[in-house]
Amino acid sequence: MKLVIFITLATLLLSGKPSNSQDIETVFPLKWKVKTGLSTYRSNIIFDNNKIYIGSNGVDRNKNNDSLDGVFIIQAESGKILHHIQAPILGDNDVNGVLVNSGKLYFGSDNYHFYCYTEEGKKIWEYATEYDVESCPVLVNISNDETPDIVFTVEGKGLVALDGKTGRELWKFHTDFSRGFNGTPAVYDINQDGQEDLLIGGEGIPSTNETESWKRVSYGDHFYAINGKDGSVLWKYEVGSKIHSSPLVT
Repeated sequence: MKLVIFITLATLLLSGKPSNSQDIETVFPLKWKVKTGLSTYRSNIIFDNNKIYIGSNGVDRNKNNDSLDGVFIIQAESGKILHHIQAPILGDNDVNGVLVNSGKLYFGSDNYHFYCYTEEGKKIWEYATEYDVESCPVLVNISNDETPDIVFTVEGKGLVALDGKTGRELWKFHTDFSRGFNGTPAVYDINQDGQEDLLIGGEGIPSTNETESWKRVSYGDHFYAINGKDGSVLWKYEVGSKIHSSPLVT
């Protein structure tokens, strides 16, 4: 069996509006709208059990103690805000990627924390990270129990694996040659040992201010295969340009 991995590299694209484009409300009539704050290219939207979950960067991505940051849980049929979850600490609590599984909500923030909440908005556990969490977490069964475990990227550091039930740290993968991990890892058993592994790329440390082929030349722009058992590196590949996207395995 041949394994194919697709990744996209950061490039500068210039495009205009297509001549045959239509207003979205012409195709999909508006049923309701609700103010949730800013989203980014790292944000996702989840529909689960007739609820919509979305992270928010608030009114201003650079503002602390923003009234609109956090996670919104919205009733899908009416647009009613059921819960607005905000971290119980001061600072930059912007949220991008979220994950919902078996009635539990998982997300990280720009305030160096990762959380697990119930769908009713009650905190179950939290974990202090070393930097921002910008991407969507993924489920990986590491503890071999009934609760899937959680793996997510930490910007400028690497990957962290937590016990899905307790939030206990299982392992960390850190690299000294990267300043950005913003993508969502792909999950796949790379070495065929029965344990799911992780695939992720990052942004290296710039070695020059000059650009080459629409990118800044960096040291440490690598794509990694990480062992799901312990966070060790199975292999890495130097791609020559920073990666902000998530890989696809097929």
